[in-house]
Amino acid sequence: MPRNRVIYQNEGLFVGPEVGDIAGSLEYVQSIDYDFSIPKEGAGILGKASSIDKYAAGVPTASLTINYIPNSFENEELIKLDVSKNILDWPVTSGISSETNRHKDKRNIYLATAKDGKDLNGLSIDDVSGVLSFHTCRLESYSFSAGVGSLPQGSMSFTADDANYFISGQDLDMPILNRRTRDVTGSFNITLPKDGSDKVIMSSEGDITLPENISISITDSTEDTTFVDIKNDSVQNFSVNFSLPRSPVTYVGHKMNIDNLIAYPTEVSSSIELIANEGQISGFNDFIKDDPRYKISVDIKKAGGTKKMRYTLKNATIDEISYGMSVGDTRKTVNLQLSTELDPLDTNQGLFLSGTL
Repeated sequence: MPRNRVIYQNEGLFVGPEVGDIAGSLEYVQSIDYDFSIPKEGAGILGKASSIDKYAAGVPTASLTINYIPNSFENEELIKLDVSKNILDWPVTSGISSETNRHKDKRNIYLATAKDGKDLNGLSIDDVSGVLSFHTCRLESYSFSAGVGSLPQGSMSFTADDANYFISGQDLDMPILNRRTRDVTGSFNITLPKDGSDKVIMSSEGDITLPENISISITDSTEDTTFVDIKNDSVQNFSVNFSLPRSPVTYVGHKMNIDNLIAYPTEVSSSIELIANEGQISGFNDFIKDDPRYKISVDIKKAGGTKKMRYTLKNATIDEISYGMSVGDTRKTVNLQLSTELDPLDTNQGLFLSGTL
């Protein structure tokens, strides 16, 4: 008897290279949304109000968005964003921007579904009823946010060149497409990792990141002076995000794009909401006229105080400062909007990730 619904406990996400075995599972996933689209245009002629035909005007794509609770940089590592274990080595998009090694920018994402009535975590391969695979996924956007009274949230969006569905979790023949004809020219075989494998991260393990374990500092470019006295209990919300506009590489006579490169320059934006005090209100205006550059560090620690994740924005500028107060509200707030450019080769500006995997 066919199942009449699929609930969240039945599904899990895995990631692997464009061609090759699965690298691991995404942890603490909260939701996944996906859709398929074919851009079409109508062909009209003089003397007729309606189109005489409608043709595919672009390459079919699949889009997916994954939301999760950031608890380490394991998810970022799996999609090949640059993560440094100790020091800030390279900007976050260095690896996926490489034009000599294009494999890092192309990942396969697998959505596995367990049999009806069973949790996916802890199951054997035989209990997987189906796998939807998204081929050659490229990162389109990334965001992280944290605030008082809520768990931190991470989000990643991708576009994929192709998708296939399989009715088991083992011996899956993943097709390799000819980009000129879109015909299958070969395949490679994968099997979902077994329970107990180091590639499977159990989402029940580890300590969840809580708002009280997050601290923020803003310093000037010399790191000698603090931009403003930001006490950790005055920070209400923090977010950082970037989008990656793409420039498709197409050839005449090809049904698929040859590649889809990141089109620089592009910006990473950050927002910080604070409880305003008199010193902050009088001091902000002095910084606008000089347009100085700042370094923003967001540290996420374990319950015991050990640092496990750090987001760092270098060479950031203030784009906007806004204030808010209303009747019935117990505090005045100030919102800072900052930005810096992403440059895959410049270690002095952009977004950097460091910490545990």
